[in-house]
Amino acid sequence: MNEFVQFAKEHVSGRKKEILPIPDVFKIDPKYLGELSNNQFSDAFHSLQKLVMDIYDDAYNSPYDWGYPDFKTTDGYYNRVMDFLFAFVNNGVYNSGTLTVNRKMLCADKNFKRHKKPELMVSGFTKMGFVFDGFIKKTENFNITYPGNSHILVVLCTYLKIHADSSQSWNWNALGYKCALSYRYIEDPMTQEYETIFHVLMDYAPEKLLEIQRWLHAEAGKCGYKLDPKDPQEKCMMLYKKGSKRFLLVGNGWTKLSEMSTQTVIKSKVIFRRVFETHKEQVERLALIFPDAFKSNCRFCDSGNEKKCTMRVSYELFGKKHNNCAYNSFWFTGVTLDNIGELLELFKIENKIK
Repeated sequence: MNEFVQFAKEHVSGRKKEILPIPDVFKIDPKYLGELSNNQFSDAFHSLQKLVMDIYDDAYNSPYDWGYPDFKTTDGYYNRVMDFLFAFVNNGVYNSGTLTVNRKMLCADKNFKRHKKPELMVSGFTKMGFVFDGFIKKTENFNITYPGNSHILVVLCTYLKIHADSSQSWNWNALGYKCALSYRYIEDPMTQEYETIFHVLMDYAPEKLLEIQRWLHAEAGKCGYKLDPKDPQEKCMMLYKKGSKRFLLVGNGWTKLSEMSTQTVIKSKVIFRRVFETHKEQVERLALIFPDAFKSNCRFCDSGNEKKCTMRVSYELFGKKHNNCAYNSFWFTGVTLDNIGELLELFKIENKIK
């Protein structure tokens, strides 16, 4: 198989896996309903998810027919389906079943103009039930409808416009939350146990990580730390903040939503400096649980060079001197609900968290 076809197939397959179908019984946030009833909106959102998954199936079978790259390039150029749909919405106005798109604004949209062969995307969308009026004629504006279910355009437009609500600022670009069409963003927050972004991320997490994050969420809350929907992650790990201060990072190193549930090894990243002097026995107990986290690993620091590296952490453990790189060291792999307590306790001491 051609390597570029394979890249496209892997991308569309992964994007399809990221879409978790909306539950059968589901309450929409009332402020997003507009003229639709709860059931109408919920059914339409399910239909939108199904439509996008069908599009991915068709693109998987014939990626070049949809204009996917036939040359080596970066991942962003494989995000054609959602980039085009979102660009249409973000540069258009919806009214009574019709989305009117401003061509000049569309062509200036970076998520649209970076892609080649837009006519192939329009052809593909047309095959899947969309109707484009005026796109080929190069008119100032062109119209998009979906005659099979006009509510699909309603919920798509609503979903994309939610970002105007300051409480729902999402860090989408890096990890694809928007592209996954997560129903959590339109769910009534009064029915959610945690913050929306917690559910968005943890819907993809393996059970053991979910258990840890539930516990960590409570511990962070006791110390005044909480999730920031504008900045919910660091190093692909859930980030709890209090001002500029960060809480303990725990995650499984995933970089795409579709990969999260397959990454089962849970890890944490910290930097220890003071506790080696103030709580040596506790550190040594932790080192017995996570011996690899304390291995000397800095080539420059261990080369005999007396010039101190700014990232060097020097300490003694079990009677042996260590030089560790703060950036590359102190990765705790194999974190569980049973051993995270010891790690968190030392983290709180190191960072003077009460």
